Amino acid sequence: MDKVDLPTGTPSEPENASQPEVISSSIRSMASQSQELLSQPPDELTQFERLLWFQERRIESSLWVQCDSCNKWRHIPNVYERQQLPDNWFCKLHPDIISCSVPEEEIPLQVEADLLHSEYSVGSIVIARFGDWPWWPAMVDDDPDTEQFYWIDGLSDIPSHYNVTFFDDNATRAWISTKCILPFAPNKAKVRNCKEKLLKSRLERALRQAEECEALDFPMRLKKFSFISRYNGPINEPKNFTEEEIKKYNAKLKQKLNN
Repeated sequence: MDKVDLPTGTPSEPENASQPEVISSSIRSMASQSQELLSQPPDELTQFERLLWFQERRIESSLWVQCDSCNKWRHIPNVYERQQLPDNWFCKLHPDIISCSVPEEEIPLQVEADLLHSEYSVGSIVIARFGDWPWWPAMVDDDPDTEQFYWIDGLSDIPSHYNVTFFDDNATRAWISTKCILPFAPNKAKVRNCKEKLLKSRLERALRQAEECEALDFPMRLKKFSFISRYNGPINEPKNFTEEEIKKYNAKLKQKLNN
């Protein structure tokens, strides 16, 4: 395993997965990336410039959450992921609203169209497990090809996969099933418990990067540790993969990991 790099280049999107359709507003706790904020960038931008444009809009967006008492929806500024909130959230915890008696703010259609039940957002620090590799610190990040950070299966409102950028000497990324992703802070011991001697020093460096990133606010996390901030290679126009190409890529990657 010491000769195998973490996944890089253009990993395939999860099979039988898609970007979200309109989701019911009855979901209790959701991450919102406003379509108004994340509208399409100018056509003349390069792919790298497009990704920077989207990243700026990610930074401007934040969380909508539903009160567990009155069921009213509240927009919370400067909160970017569900992990930042307690399991049970009430209006009195809002920095400005404080009371359930305050009328609900109208949710823009552009926002409601992209609500989903998501544990993680762009900038969330996690540990992820890819193939036979040990648990590795990573950050949820936009895929340069799809310009999204999550995929959902069918009509589900819960992401099945997240795109992550690994903390490492070189910028690498992959789509990871939610079964193989955990929040970083309470689970970093899993990384330190790695038995692979040849990976110990590399993992220690990755952990230091993750802890440095953890100390930053979400906007600075993206500016310093996102894939497009760290990757030194060219960011090319997205390629539309055929199903056959995806199967070949997965087979090749599996063979590489097993060598």
